[in-house]
Amino acid sequence: MVTWRRHPSKLELEAWFDGEPSGDSLGWHISGCARCRRYAESLAKVRVVVTGALRSAHAPADAATDAPAHGARRGHRQLLATTAAVVGVGALVGLGEGPIGAALFANASDGAHRPAASAAGPGAAGTTSTTAVGARVAGAGASTSAGASGSPGASGGGNGSTPGTAGAGASADPLRLAVIVPTMGAAAVEGAQVADAVRQAVDEANAAGGVRGLPVRLTVVPAEDPTAVASLAGTVDAVVGGFGASAPAGVPWYLPADPSLRPALSLAAELDPQTAGARLASDLVRRGLQGPVGVIDAGGSDGALGAGIAQVLPVDDLSVAAGQGCLAAVQALTRPGSSDVALAVAGPPSLAAACVTALTTVPKADQPPGGLLLAPDAAYAGVGGSSSLTTVLGLPWPTSASPGAARFRAAVPGVDSYRALVSFAATELAIDVARTTGAVTMAAEASSTWRSDLVDFDGPSNLGEQAVTDGPGGWNPEP
Repeated sequence: MVTWRRHPSKLELEAWFDGEPSGDSLGWHISGCARCRRYAESLAKVRVVVTGALRSAHAPADAATDAPAHGARRGHRQLLATTAAVVGVGALVGLGEGPIGAALFANASDGAHRPAASAAGPGAAGTTSTTAVGARVAGAGASTSAGASGSPGASGGGNGSTPGTAGAGASADPLRLAVIVPTMGAAAVEGAQVADAVRQAVDEANAAGGVRGLPVRLTVVPAEDPTAVASLAGTVDAVVGGFGASAPAGVPWYLPADPSLRPALSLAAELDPQTAGARLASDLVRRGLQGPVGVIDAGGSDGALGAGIAQVLPVDDLSVAAGQGCLAAVQALTRPGSSDVALAVAGPPSLAAACVTALTTVPKADQPPGGLLLAPDAAYAGVGGSSSLTTVLGLPWPTSASPGAARFRAAVPGVDSYRALVSFAATELAIDVARTTGAVTMAAEASSTWRSDLVDFDGPSNLGEQAVTDGPGGWNPEP
């Protein structure tokens, strides 16, 4: 390995963060250089307070030896930047909980309690470690993650079995979960939040006894590495939350944090666009708005939103070409004398964002009383900023006043990502199903009802879905 004898330039650091090839040595340099690490943190726009000295970058990660370092550091965010294409060497050990992938900043919760390892050795309950797989990081297979405290209100489903015990006939194998997250570019920041939320849910479950008397094992996989993603087939029991890539065929996926991904073996948190459209139209009727809805239709996966609305209310459909923009369509549908009670964007989040901006150019008196109706994935993509927006979401918004959202904020302070909350809830749900039934198959989940302060599922049906409007505090249920 070549050692950097100078600080790399900002351009070299930026290229590394964007995933451009730089050789192993730059990644190792950043892991031990506070100056370069601070600049990498600013690129990701993540405030990270790093305490303590980095341990040897060449020592292999071990569940028993990693945990004391993690447990001793409370009240701090943690940074881990792993080198690209590290093959055949141990995990890069710093203030994080194991490698997550190139340029993934694994933010541990401020104030979160991550206890030191027990004397039981690697794999025992009470140890803390997370493994990432893939060409960019070393160490295949899963590892344990344990920590904080029990999860009040998190396990309310199934037959009420005692935490850590399995259903009849269950094997004495550990529950193996995985989460897939982006680890490079702009999406790496939210990917880090998702990974940290999942770790915290696993930590809390392990502190409460794990599953089948064994600690839950968690694997974090870079979404940019298709080989690593494919390797999950046959090596994990389920994928929980996450986004950026689809779970391998045949692997159960609990609550993908991307409503556009709906593989056969998945439990969706959100309604499909057509069902969401019907739900939004029914909400308009409930509010006494029964006129036609102007639909800005760009086709694609969200194009079915308009078809769903048409099941309940008449529509004025206006097709727009990809990349056409939204101003002309909004102006046409809000012309003087229009009888449309609402507008709906049956298109991708980028079109929804453009329509939100376009609607602000329309005089308030000419805007439809029902505002702008959006598909659920617009909220995932960060579209918002107007009180006239309505969509349907399956879980509480992270900043809402609901008990589940408040518990999530306490568990993972500073994280405001809806994808992170969905992934946190997915992990809790998968663990609850495993504790109750002894398995995390789709059939096991469909066998009962699962309720907590975050989820309300009757088998595959999400009973917690509700229309929400955007406001200063995020998306909240309509009054």
